[in-house]
Amino acid sequence: MSEVPENNKLRITREPLKTLALAALVLAVSAGAFELAARTEALSSRVRAPSYGTRIRFFDLQMERLQRYAEKGPIDCLFVGNSAVLQATDPEIFSDALAHRTGKRPRCFNFGLPGASARDVVPLSMILTRDFDVPLLIYPLTPRDVSKHALALRLEINRWVERRTVAFNLDGFLTESSHAFRYWLAVQRNLGTGRAEPYVDFPIRDDGFFSAHRVRPGDDVITGGTHELLKQRGRYQNRWLSPIAYLPKRGTQVVLVELPATGLRSRSMETDPDDAAHGFANRIAPLAEQEGVHLIRAPQERLIPEDGWADFVHMNARGAAHFSRWLAERVADANAAGDLDLAFEVRNR
Repeated sequence: MSEVPENNKLRITREPLKTLALAALVLAVSAGAFELAARTEALSSRVRAPSYGTRIRFFDLQMERLQRYAEKGPIDCLFVGNSAVLQATDPEIFSDALAHRTGKRPRCFNFGLPGASARDVVPLSMILTRDFDVPLLIYPLTPRDVSKHALALRLEINRWVERRTVAFNLDGFLTESSHAFRYWLAVQRNLGTGRAEPYVDFPIRDDGFFSAHRVRPGDDVITGGTHELLKQRGRYQNRWLSPIAYLPKRGTQVVLVELPATGLRSRSMETDPDDAAHGFANRIAPLAEQEGVHLIRAPQERLIPEDGWADFVHMNARGAAHFSRWLAERVADANAAGDLDLAFEVRNR
């Protein structure tokens, strides 16, 4: 049997390698072209926000708003929490009221997320305070935030959040580094779900706040689903408070705020000794003191007027105005007492 000539051996060996190299080059060029296109203003102005792969699309939209808001100046104050926070803390009113008391007007952003619990807020706060150099983090919360029945977005298992807070992973790295990959995640989301998500199409302000105009009717009644939700807000254990201990404190001042309840819920808490929500602030106060976190408690008297509620859980614009002014007053008091240091004026504008 005759031997294969030496030059034919080389051809047989090299041809597959050349094909693979060419395919890799084409793939790299295509990926580069997609990445460049994904970073252009022409695309970003026509396509909704790319995705970070979380459970809700609203997260992506809030991230895009925050990034655009930060392009115009520093983020001095960040509100975090669930949808109750999204509708309760008006950054404009809070900043105006704080400026009236202290002469310092912070630029604030509301990063409320529907369904967020303390287990979601903690890793998210670690990322946002670091990325945007936020000196003041304000977390208004209720027992629901630390309840085992909280809806929970489970941000701690999101690959991007894991990569930023725990350890390296490829999906998280690509999400962090590649605009094209995040747009691909957005495409996958659009193809994979047909359900409508709350707040996605609502008129959210540039500072992240949703100004609701619905007023809860005076004769409104608690339905079975809402009644169960309010009951669940009180079912928590001390161990569910533990995530709060990990709120970012290096370079960031943290304020926990007890969100006020509707008059109906307040009366229920006062008369039902089995409602664990009663005395919630008393339970959380030792942890806040231990961790060096400033705690602002809701007043015993009625803070939000009856027409300041959109429903039994969320405030409307009128209620948010009352709460935001009250909160600014309490933050100003803490600054005057030396418990907080509102040094916003030293930051570059």
